[in-house]
Amino acid sequence: MKRLVTAKGETTLVDSQDWPYLSKFTWCKDRKGYFVARSGILRDKRLNRVIAERAGMNMSGQIDHENRDKSNNQRYNLRPAANGPNRANSKLNANNESGFRGVSLKKRRKRNSKRKVRSDSLDGRVVSQINANREKIHLGYYPDTKIGEIKAAFAYDVAALRVFKEFKVPACLNNVGHLLDAKIKRRIRQYVLQQLANKGF
Repeated sequence: MKRLVTAKGETTLVDSQDWPYLSKFTWCKDRKGYFVARSGILRDKRLNRVIAERAGMNMSGQIDHENRDKSNNQRYNLRPAANGPNRANSKLNANNESGFRGVSLKKRRKRNSKRKVRSDSLDGRVVSQINANREKIHLGYYPDTKIGEIKAAFAYDVAALRVFKEFKVPACLNNVGHLLDAKIKRRIRQYVLQQLANKGF
């Protein structure tokens, strides 16, 4: 293990076998926390993708940091991931109002007959959905209450375990199953699995 240091003194961990090559270039940390080359033939390339390519990984999708630490670019912490699994392993968006992954407030579109413009208003429900293969899969509407949000979060967890499979790390789950009784969980699970089956999962 070696430390790669940017021009501003920021550090990232890399494997000893990659360090001699990577240290030839100048690196910086971008606004999203990724380390990016600023010189030579690697200019503007992200460090995690450079290392993944050197390691012979599948480069057709995203390169995910398994432990979500973008300053750890050792090979064991990098893995190929489609957009869905990669997003699932990311942190919650700052504008997430429910506090649960895959759960958002349902908005209803209204048309103003005079001005012919649309405005959004909440319709008293939350929606559960998951992104897979560049498509949003609907997992049901639930009441805009705390228990409704928990049901929606559980629906997401059921789907994530089926869709992402090898990427089912605790970070991408809401882990709310213990807050619901068995009958409710069974009903939600049946509905979600049917929705996924309709999409080929």
